[in-house]
Amino acid sequence: MTDTDATLTTTITGYDVKRVESMLVAHLAQRFEKETLDAIQKEARGRAQARVKEITAETIDVEVRKVLTEGWEEVSTWGERTGKRFTLRSHIVEYLKSEQRENNHHGEPRYTPIQRAMKEAVAAVFSKEFEAEIDAARKTLRAQIDAAVAAKFIETIKSALGLR
Repeated sequence: MTDTDATLTTTITGYDVKRVESMLVAHLAQRFEKETLDAIQKEARGRAQARVKEITAETIDVEVRKVLTEGWEEVSTWGERTGKRFTLRSHIVEYLKSEQRENNHHGEPRYTPIQRAMKEAVAAVFSKEFEAEIDAARKTLRAQIDAAVAAKFIETIKSALGLR
């Protein structure tokens, strides 16, 4: 038996059976209509959102490609068009070649972003390569200082106690 083949048999005393039946049918019809509309709205909303995303992606793709290939017009500090066009590539190259002042303002040399990246990469390689040698030198220095301090301490104690 399917949902559409359901049959309801009941005995109602004191009520107008036709009225109860019509109220029940109206309620079920209203519920069916609401559930159907909700399902349709959900499906329509999903399709509309997918289409909006598709159109947006296409539009953005076209505009991004246009900017990458044609560039854009430069503007002054006040937002006025200068008539000069530049591309993203030229802008990136200009930035990478520009000198950037460090934030510490201690007169340290200016580095371009490329120079700074190279300096950091070389420092990372050197610190990793020489880590074992630096640790060995640190241990040797520590042992030498400990020995010198201990000898000086013993000498000072002997001298203070007159034990020479």
